[in-house]
Amino acid sequence: MLEYLLAAAYGASAGLFALLAVALAGAYRRLGLEELAGAAWGFALLALSSALGAAELLAPTPRAAVSLYTGSSSTAAAGLFVLVYSRLASSAGRLPALAPLALVGSLDALAAALGVAAALGSRGLARLGFALLALGHAFRVAAAALLPGGAGAGALLAGEALRAAAALAMASYYTGGVLGGGGEAVEG
Repeated sequence: MLEYLLAAAYGASAGLFALLAVALAGAYRRLGLEELAGAAWGFALLALSSALGAAELLAPTPRAAVSLYTGSSSTAAAGLFVLVYSRLASSAGRLPALAPLALVGSLDALAAALGVAAALGSRGLARLGFALLALGHAFRVAAAALLPGGAGAGALLAGEALRAAAALAMASYYTGGVLGGGGEAVEG
């Protein structure tokens, strides 16, 4: 019963945050104040966080609940970062150009850190694969800091190529080992 009440509260907050984001986005379009754009993005991310929180409480399996829990905290952190950054950037006279990319940056930074941790806890090909995945996410974090521009696009493309190649190599190797009867799973 409590989980339904909490899910309803999260759902209501998601709706209200979304309405606030829409209102702030409309005010930004009318007034052109960059702080309003940052606030709109921040509240949109908080709306997503609350929606994920509601779904987390109603998830049918523990695995789904943990995934949604991680997503809700990541999006909340990104939303709060955007709100704080937007406020500080407007008071310093700089534009919050990275606001739309804060979610990507925060999730990629977390993925890069977890990739490094996975690499340190592994050996052999797994260590190399996890290190390359972490590096791919690090390139994406760098791209978020460098966009817009050619350097940012280049970093993003490099990160995507590295991530895709490392993921394909690891998935192919380990799937072949498991399905081929070799019994070799992650070396860790």
